[in-house]
Amino acid sequence: MLRTLGKRGALEIMKPFFKGILLVLLTGVSFAGPEEHEVLDYQQRKIEPEDIDWHTSSDQPPNSDLKLGRELMDQGRWKAFVEKFTPLIEQRKLFTASERAEAIFRFGYCLEKSGKVDEAMTQYRIMITKYPSFVDWSNQAFERAFEITYASSDPEEQLHVYTSLRRHLYQYQLMEQEDCPSGALARLRDRLAAVEAEMKLSDQLITEVDDFLGLPRGGNWIRSKQTPAQKGEASKP
Repeated sequence: MLRTLGKRGALEIMKPFFKGILLVLLTGVSFAGPEEHEVLDYQQRKIEPEDIDWHTSSDQPPNSDLKLGRELMDQGRWKAFVEKFTPLIEQRKLFTASERAEAIFRFGYCLEKSGKVDEAMTQYRIMITKYPSFVDWSNQAFERAFEITYASSDPEEQLHVYTSLRRHLYQYQLMEQEDCPSGALARLRDRLAAVEAEMKLSDQLITEVDDFLGLPRGGNWIRSKQTPAQKGEASKP
């Protein structure tokens, strides 16, 4: 029935329960409402338990397991990485907060490359929901989760995934190129326009999406600061 209604009709008929499923596709958590949109700012954010460094020594040497993991990824040995990190990934005290954020994304990426997409999505969701202040790793995780979900969705579901991307970019609007050196955030900003063109979304429908999300109209908070060297279709950890 949704397909016969078109994109706007689908948006209208989904409103009664849209909030409950909006972010589940990407993050596994429900949408809290416009008042819960937090524009991430390092100067104002709260310190969460996941942000605490669990190492007690300031001169702690670089994590040897993570160093080996990077080497395995550089060699394209995805399955070897998964085998190495499966027993380690839940052992929080092995990593600092920043190391753990990196390890979770890399673990998810290697799971994806190994064909274990559902397991990869679980790791990406953990990264997105628990470690949003680690901007580069969080945006790389969102980028992979978005591409997986968008590619496997029908047109009506793609509208929901697009909406999640728009909300995500609003939250990260204050972040600059240097906050995300991998280029994932800039690619996501560019991807938004590409998806709007692919789906042939009208300006009016985009405005309705923003109104529903409680976002400022016009999308002036969206901009790409991607350099030529960062352009690409996929994340490169």
